[in-house]
Amino acid sequence: MNTAAYEEIHRLWDELSDFEAGQTAQAVAHLMAFLCDQSGAWNATWAGAIRVAGNSDDDPLQGWRVAAMNSLHPVAPHPDDEHFKDILRLWDQRKIDRWTSLRSIGPQRLICH
Repeated sequence: MNTAAYEEIHRLWDELSDFEAGQTAQAVAHLMAFLCDQSGAWNATWAGAIRVAGNSDDDPLQGWRVAAMNSLHPVAPHPDDEHFKDILRLWDQRKIDRWTSLRSIGPQRLICH
């Protein structure tokens, strides 16, 4: 990475630290806009996760649960998104296969598509 890129990242951290604790939505939007600008993406989604107590061996998520999600530009559900609703039903029932398991993903991960 070149010096200018490092300076942009440091500027971003400075800007994020200027947001008040009650301005998390604005801070996340600022971060996503920066990431889209830097990567040439048209949209970004941020997800926050928590780890709940009582983790059991039969929990494929190992206690991790999505707590919040924000998109820079929310996209209306498509009429053909029934398959996604099916995935969410399976998620809620904890019937998750090895392709959807978060077992190998750490607590911080940036995934770009």
